[in-house]
Amino acid sequence: MKEKVERYKSMFKEGINIDRKNKIVYLTLEHDRGIKFSGKPVIDTQLVEGIKYNVISIFERTEYYVINEEKEKIYYDGNPLVYALKDLYTWSINDETRNQFFNEMDKVLKEIKFNDYDTLVLMPSKHLFLNEFINYAKKYVNDKIKIATPFLSLKYPNYNKNKIDWDDKNRFIRTSVLLPNTPFRIENNVIDEVWQSIRKNEGYVSMKDISDNYREYVRTIKLNSTEYERTYDKVYNKDILLVDDTMSTGSSISQGIKYLKGIKRFKGLEKFNPKSITIMTIFSKLKKK
Repeated sequence: MKEKVERYKSMFKEGINIDRKNKIVYLTLEHDRGIKFSGKPVIDTQLVEGIKYNVISIFERTEYYVINEEKEKIYYDGNPLVYALKDLYTWSINDETRNQFFNEMDKVLKEIKFNDYDTLVLMPSKHLFLNEFINYAKKYVNDKIKIATPFLSLKYPNYNKNKIDWDDKNRFIRTSVLLPNTPFRIENNVIDEVWQSIRKNEGYVSMKDISDNYREYVRTIKLNSTEYERTYDKVYNKDILLVDDTMSTGSSISQGIKYLKGIKRFKGLEKFNPKSITIMTIFSKLKKK
Protein backbone atom coordinates (compact mmCIF):
# COMPACT_ATOMS: atom_id res chain seq x y z
CA MET A 1 0.00 0.00 0.00
CA LYS A 2 2.83 2.41 0.88
CA GLU A 3 4.45 1.86 -2.53
CA LYS A 4 1.14 2.61 -4.27
CA VAL A 5 0.71 5.84 -2.30
CA GLU A 6 4.23 6.95 -3.22
CA ARG A 7 3.55 6.13 -6.87
CA TYR A 8 0.41 8.26 -6.82
CA LYS A 9 2.26 11.09 -5.11
CA SER A 10 4.81 11.15 -7.92
CA MET A 11 2.09 11.38 -10.58
CA PHE A 12 0.21 14.48 -9.48
CA LYS A 13 1.04 18.15 -9.69
CA GLU A 14 0.41 20.90 -7.12
CA GLY A 15 0.51 24.16 -9.09
CA ILE A 16 4.16 23.24 -8.90
CA ASN A 17 5.87 20.18 -10.28
CA ILE A 18 7.62 18.07 -7.69
CA ASP A 19 10.56 15.73 -7.81
CA ARG A 20 9.69 13.86 -4.62
CA LYS A 21 12.70 11.56 -4.75
CA ASN A 22 15.14 14.48 -4.61
CA LYS A 23 12.66 16.86 -2.87
CA ILE A 24 12.99 19.58 -5.49
CA VAL A 25 10.12 21.92 -6.43
CA TYR A 26 9.60 23.41 -9.90
CA LEU A 27 7.07 26.07 -10.84
CA THR A 28 4.46 25.45 -13.51
CA LEU A 29 1.83 27.85 -14.79
CA GLU A 30 0.02 25.11 -16.69
CA HIS A 31 -2.28 24.25 -13.77
CA ASP A 32 -3.20 25.71 -10.39
CA ARG A 33 -3.60 22.74 -8.11
CA GLY A 34 -1.97 23.44 -4.73
CA ILE A 35 -0.81 26.98 -5.58
CA LYS A 36 -2.73 29.44 -7.74
CA PHE A 37 -0.72 31.96 -9.74
CA SER A 38 -3.51 34.33 -10.74
CA GLY A 39 -1.59 37.61 -10.84
CA LYS A 40 -4.16 39.08 -8.45
CA PRO A 41 -4.19 39.29 -4.63
CA VAL A 42 -6.43 36.86 -2.74
CA ILE A 43 -8.87 38.58 -0.36
CA ASP A 44 -10.18 36.88 2.76
CA THR A 45 -11.00 37.70 6.41
CA GLN A 46 -9.72 36.59 9.81
CA LEU A 47 -11.90 36.74 12.93
CA VAL A 48 -10.16 37.94 16.12
CA GLU A 49 -12.11 38.61 19.31
CA GLY A 50 -15.31 38.97 17.31
CA ILE A 51 -13.85 41.46 14.82
CA LYS A 52 -13.23 40.64 11.15
CA TYR A 53 -9.93 41.78 9.69
CA ASN A 54 -9.27 41.86 5.96
CA VAL A 55 -6.53 39.50 4.73
CA ILE A 56 -4.56 40.11 1.51
CA SER A 57 -2.55 37.11 0.27
CA ILE A 58 -0.15 36.98 -2.66
CA PHE A 59 -0.81 33.34 -3.52
CA GLU A 60 -3.64 30.98 -2.67
CA ARG A 61 -2.90 27.51 -1.30
CA THR A 62 -5.53 24.97 -2.27
CA GLU A 63 -6.05 21.43 -1.13
CA TYR A 64 -7.06 18.80 -3.68
CA TYR A 65 -7.37 15.05 -3.74
CA VAL A 66 -6.89 12.10 -6.04
CA ILE A 67 -8.53 8.69 -5.96
CA ASN A 68 -6.16 5.74 -5.69
CA GLU A 69 -6.71 2.16 -6.83
CA GLU A 70 -8.41 1.34 -3.53
CA LYS A 71 -10.93 4.15 -4.15
CA GLU A 72 -9.44 6.14 -1.29
CA LYS A 73 -8.96 9.89 -1.36
CA ILE A 74 -5.35 11.08 -1.04
CA TYR A 75 -5.07 14.77 -0.20
CA TYR A 76 -2.34 17.15 -1.35
CA ASP A 77 -1.56 20.84 -1.00
CA GLY A 78 1.02 23.40 -2.07
CA ASN A 79 3.19 23.15 1.03
CA PRO A 80 6.30 21.74 -0.73
CA LEU A 81 6.82 25.17 -2.30
CA VAL A 82 6.43 26.86 1.10
CA TYR A 83 8.91 24.40 2.60
CA ALA A 84 11.42 24.94 -0.21
CA LEU A 85 11.32 28.73 0.13
CA LYS A 86 11.81 28.42 3.89
CA ASP A 87 14.52 25.73 3.58
CA LEU A 88 12.43 23.29 5.60
CA TYR A 89 12.43 19.49 5.64
CA THR A 90 15.21 19.36 2.98
CA TRP A 91 12.89 20.68 0.23
CA SER A 92 14.64 22.98 -2.25
CA ILE A 93 14.20 25.00 -5.44
CA ASN A 94 16.82 26.03 -7.98
CA ASP A 95 17.68 29.63 -8.87
CA GLU A 96 15.60 29.57 -12.05
CA THR A 97 12.49 28.46 -10.14
CA ARG A 98 13.10 31.04 -7.41
CA ASN A 99 13.31 33.77 -10.05
CA GLN A 100 10.09 32.51 -11.65
CA PHE A 101 8.40 32.63 -8.25
CA PHE A 102 9.42 36.23 -7.59
CA ASN A 103 8.32 37.22 -11.11
CA GLU A 104 4.86 35.84 -10.35
CA MET A 105 4.87 37.64 -7.00
CA ASP A 106 5.86 40.83 -8.81
CA LYS A 107 2.58 40.78 -10.74
CA VAL A 108 0.55 40.69 -7.53
CA LEU A 109 2.58 43.27 -5.61
CA LYS A 110 1.86 45.79 -8.36
CA GLU A 111 -1.86 45.37 -7.58
CA ILE A 112 -1.57 46.11 -3.83
CA LYS A 113 -2.15 49.69 -2.73
CA PHE A 114 0.70 50.01 -0.22
CA ASN A 115 0.18 53.78 -0.06
CA ASP A 116 -3.06 53.16 1.86
CA TYR A 117 -0.94 52.19 4.90
CA ASP A 118 1.40 54.07 7.20
CA THR A 119 3.40 51.13 8.55
CA LEU A 120 4.30 47.54 7.71
CA VAL A 121 4.40 45.55 10.97
CA LEU A 122 6.35 42.30 10.59
CA MET A 123 5.46 39.12 12.40
CA PRO A 124 8.50 37.26 13.74
CA SER A 125 9.95 34.43 11.67
CA LYS A 126 12.79 31.96 12.20
CA HIS A 127 13.25 31.80 8.43
CA LEU A 128 14.96 34.32 6.16
CA PHE A 129 12.20 34.10 3.57
CA LEU A 130 9.99 36.78 5.17
CA ASN A 131 12.88 39.28 5.22
CA GLU A 132 13.69 38.33 1.62
CA PHE A 133 10.08 39.09 0.70
CA ILE A 134 10.09 42.46 2.51
CA ASN A 135 13.33 43.51 0.82
CA TYR A 136 11.83 42.58 -2.53
CA ALA A 137 8.54 44.39 -1.82
CA LYS A 138 10.27 47.63 -0.81
CA LYS A 139 10.37 48.81 -4.41
CA TYR A 140 6.57 49.13 -4.23
CA VAL A 141 6.59 50.93 -0.87
CA ASN A 142 7.28 54.66 -0.76
CA ASP A 143 9.77 56.14 1.70
CA LYS A 144 7.00 57.52 3.93
CA ILE A 145 5.84 54.03 4.91
CA LYS A 146 7.58 52.77 8.03
CA ILE A 147 8.61 49.22 8.90
CA ALA A 148 8.16 48.04 12.51
CA THR A 149 9.35 44.84 14.22
CA PRO A 150 7.62 44.80 17.64
CA PHE A 151 7.58 41.00 18.10
CA LEU A 152 9.97 38.16 18.79
CA SER A 153 9.43 34.42 18.37
CA LEU A 154 9.06 32.73 21.73
CA LYS A 155 12.12 30.61 22.51
CA TYR A 156 13.24 28.64 25.54
CA PRO A 157 16.46 30.49 26.52
CA ASN A 158 19.73 28.58 26.31
CA TYR A 159 17.97 25.46 25.05
CA ASN A 160 20.20 22.39 25.17
CA LYS A 161 18.53 19.11 24.31
CA ASN A 162 21.26 17.18 26.14
CA LYS A 163 20.97 19.13 29.37
CA ILE A 164 17.46 19.94 30.59
CA ASP A 165 16.55 21.54 33.90
CA TRP A 166 13.04 20.13 34.25
CA ASP A 167 11.96 22.62 36.92
CA ASP A 168 13.20 25.50 34.79
CA LYS A 169 11.49 24.04 31.73
CA ASN A 170 8.11 23.83 33.49
CA ARG A 171 8.53 27.31 34.95
CA PHE A 172 9.30 28.78 31.50
CA ILE A 173 6.26 27.15 29.89
CA ARG A 174 3.89 28.16 32.71
CA THR A 175 5.06 31.78 32.90
CA SER A 176 5.93 32.55 29.25
CA VAL A 177 3.95 30.22 27.02
CA LEU A 178 0.71 29.30 28.78
CA LEU A 179 -1.91 32.02 29.01
CA PRO A 180 -3.45 32.79 32.42
CA ASN A 181 -6.85 31.35 31.47
CA THR A 182 -5.51 27.80 30.91
CA PRO A 183 -7.83 25.41 32.81
CA PHE A 184 -6.02 23.43 35.49
CA ARG A 185 -7.51 20.14 34.26
CA ILE A 186 -5.72 20.40 30.89
CA GLU A 187 -2.61 22.31 31.96
CA ASN A 188 -0.32 19.27 32.01
CA ASN A 189 -1.52 18.16 28.58
CA VAL A 190 -0.78 21.58 27.12
CA ILE A 191 2.64 21.67 28.78
CA ASP A 192 3.47 18.28 27.26
CA GLU A 193 2.57 19.47 23.76
CA VAL A 194 4.50 22.72 24.17
CA TRP A 195 7.56 20.80 25.34
CA GLN A 196 7.38 18.45 22.36
CA SER A 197 7.23 21.51 20.11
CA ILE A 198 10.27 23.05 21.83
CA ARG A 199 12.23 19.83 21.35
CA LYS A 200 11.19 19.53 17.71
CA ASN A 201 12.06 23.15 16.86
CA GLU A 202 15.35 23.52 18.73
CA GLY A 203 13.92 25.70 21.48
CA TYR A 204 11.13 27.50 19.63
CA VAL A 205 7.39 27.06 20.18
CA SER A 206 5.36 26.47 17.01
CA MET A 207 1.59 26.64 16.95
CA LYS A 208 1.54 23.95 14.26
CA ASP A 209 2.55 21.41 16.90
CA ILE A 210 -0.29 22.29 19.28
CA SER A 211 -3.67 20.55 19.09
CA ASP A 212 -6.52 22.72 17.82
CA ASN A 213 -8.38 22.60 21.15
CA TYR A 214 -5.29 23.81 23.07
CA ARG A 215 -4.15 26.66 20.82
CA GLU A 216 -6.21 29.31 22.58
CA TYR A 217 -4.10 28.72 25.71
CA VAL A 218 -0.67 29.06 24.09
CA ARG A 219 1.36 32.03 22.94
CA THR A 220 4.19 31.71 20.41
CA ILE A 221 5.34 35.33 20.20
CA LYS A 222 6.24 38.07 22.66
CA LEU A 223 6.78 41.81 22.56
CA ASN A 224 10.29 42.99 21.76
CA SER A 225 10.79 45.41 24.65
CA THR A 226 14.03 46.83 23.19
CA GLU A 227 12.11 47.89 20.06
CA TYR A 228 9.10 49.26 21.92
CA GLU A 229 9.93 52.97 21.86
CA ARG A 230 10.91 52.92 18.19
CA THR A 231 7.82 50.92 17.32
CA TYR A 232 5.22 52.89 19.26
CA ASP A 233 5.24 56.05 17.12
CA LYS A 234 5.13 53.95 13.96
CA VAL A 235 1.98 52.12 15.07
CA TYR A 236 -0.04 54.38 17.38
CA ASN A 237 -3.14 55.69 15.53
CA LYS A 238 -1.72 54.44 12.22
CA ASP A 239 -3.13 52.30 9.41
CA ILE A 240 -0.95 49.24 9.50
CA LEU A 241 -0.36 46.20 7.34
CA LEU A 242 0.51 43.21 9.53
CA VAL A 243 2.77 40.96 7.43
CA ASP A 244 3.49 37.24 7.79
CA ASP A 245 4.81 34.66 5.34
CA THR A 246 2.12 31.98 5.73
CA MET A 247 -1.23 31.73 7.45
CA SER A 248 -2.09 28.25 8.70
CA THR A 249 -4.70 28.52 11.44
CA GLY A 250 -4.31 32.27 11.88
CA SER A 251 -3.36 31.79 15.56
CA SER A 252 -0.03 33.62 15.38
CA ILE A 253 -1.48 36.55 13.40
CA SER A 254 -4.30 36.74 15.95
CA GLN A 255 -1.75 36.98 18.76
CA GLY A 256 -0.04 39.86 16.96
CA ILE A 257 -3.34 41.73 16.70
CA LYS A 258 -4.12 41.11 20.37
CA TYR A 259 -0.74 42.49 21.44
CA LEU A 260 -1.13 45.57 19.24
CA LYS A 261 -4.61 46.28 20.61
CA GLY A 262 -3.82 45.29 24.21
CA ILE A 263 -6.62 42.70 24.22
CA LYS A 264 -7.20 40.73 27.40
CA ARG A 265 -4.22 38.55 28.34
CA PHE A 266 -2.00 39.97 25.59
CA LYS A 267 -1.45 43.35 27.22
CA GLY A 268 2.05 44.63 26.64
CA LEU A 269 4.00 47.61 27.93
CA GLU A 270 1.18 49.80 26.69
CA LYS A 271 -1.21 49.03 23.90
CA PHE A 272 -0.20 50.44 20.55
CA ASN A 273 -3.75 51.36 19.49
CA PRO A 274 -3.36 51.32 15.71
CA LYS A 275 -6.06 53.14 13.75
CA SER A 276 -6.68 50.08 11.55
CA ILE A 277 -5.15 46.67 10.92
CA THR A 278 -5.04 44.78 7.63
CA ILE A 279 -3.28 41.42 7.36
CA MET A 280 -0.99 40.49 4.47
CA THR A 281 0.48 37.03 3.89
CA ILE A 282 2.53 35.57 1.06
CA PHE A 283 0.57 32.31 1.17
CA SER A 284 -3.09 32.16 2.14
CA LYS A 285 -4.80 29.81 4.51
CA LEU A 286 -5.17 26.38 2.97
CA LYS A 287 -8.47 26.20 1.09
CA LYS A 288 -9.78 22.75 1.95
CA LYS A 289 -12.05 20.55 -0.10
